[in-house]
Amino acid sequence: MFRAPVARVVVMPPIFCLALMSGQQSGPIPNPAQEHLQRGEQLAGDHHWKGAIEKYKAALRSKPDYAEAYNDRGQVYYWTGKYSPGQ
Repeated sequence: MFRAPVARVVVMPPIFCLALMSGQQSGPIPNPAQEHLQRGEQLAGDHHWKGAIEKYKAALRSKPDYAEAYNDRGQVYYWTGKYSPGQ
């Protein structure tokens, strides 16, 4: 015996439908501390030490417990021979 295919209806929650209709893409929320860190890493990679340190400081102002920014800033101080910010 032959059975005809059954049509299936997909019900979406209203919130999901609104998101699809808005045409806006949702993505990660920009994190200023992370953006400063990434820019600092770019500057450090180009040997722009002063600019890198400033970006790491900006990241730490945005997120005072940002261990990666402390680490990267310390490495720049090491590479430049300044083992403390006062030197």
